Amino acid sequence: SPLLSDADTARHYFGVAPFCAPCGRSTRRNAMSTASVAQDERLAARIRDLLRDGREYDAQQMLAARANRMVRSAPDKAVRLLQESVHTMHEAGCEESAAKLARDAVKIARDHRVADTALVGALVGAAAKLREGAPSLNIAFLNDLLQLVHSVNGDVRNVHSQLGFQYYRANETKNALQHLVKGDDAAQTIACVDEWAKAGNFGERDLFLARVILMYLVEGNMRDANNFRDGMLERWSDLPESPLLNFCNCLLLTAERQAGPLYRQLRQSYAASLARDPSFAPLLDTIGERYFGIVQQRMPDLQSMMSGLLQSMGGGGGGGLPLRM
Repeated sequence: SPLLSDADTARHYFGVAPFCAPCGRSTRRNAMSTASVAQDERLAARIRDLLRDGREYDAQQMLAARANRMVRSAPDKAVRLLQESVHTMHEAGCEESAAKLARDAVKIARDHRVADTALVGALVGAAAKLREGAPSLNIAFLNDLLQLVHSVNGDVRNVHSQLGFQYYRANETKNALQHLVKGDDAAQTIACVDEWAKAGNFGERDLFLARVILMYLVEGNMRDANNFRDGMLERWSDLPESPLLNFCNCLLLTAERQAGPLYRQLRQSYAASLARDPSFAPLLDTIGERYFGIVQQRMPDLQSMMSGLLQSMGGGGGGGLPLRM
């Protein structure tokens, strides 16, 4: 049977509800609870019927409409409904609809500042199921979910892992790697890097290995830096020894000991190998600051140089001779 509207449901269930002065409030509350449960059961049955008939779009629209009616009075319940609907759609193989409902849930939670950490965690769990479907749609709502988890001071590592995988599916290597090293799934990083390396030069696999190890260390994640190194060497059992690989092994040991002088010596000794990739230098500078307290002197920009020059010539403080160009 078709679903009743909220007004129809209230009229149907509450029009004949008994009410008396001593216990009327409790009776009405119980009746409202009964009506809500009955309406949810009818909605669930209707969704099952639609999905069985292959009417995925109608099912998605019905769930979204139901959540929109709930959002003004109970945004947390609307988010919960959509979060559970993501599971329903996923189990039915409707990945795109599941992603759209997840996007709606995250938007409601953000717009209405839902701060229930358990509910936000449930959204993260629901999103983790959506590994298929259009990467662009998944990336959009996962970026919103990342901000939502940040807002409740939640653990964002799982969301970073999901984003990294979706960027990998979208062939956006740079974005994928940036999120993967911030995530909590080193095994997924290993699998992605292995695929990227297959498309590259066989003799440059040590560059792939070194870059990711450095990025993990920049994030302060020494555990996954070691796990990634071990996992890749297990996959690449035929990887020959190289100065860059030796540097990475020494660097991981040095970071554990926080030996600053040894770190400087390593950079000097392996300078030629590190110069193979210009992106290594800023990563190594950050590692030096983070683990060894070595602050690199940075070149001043042009504006700072001109300001200093003017001050030295008396033109910057108001008390010297005017500078003529």
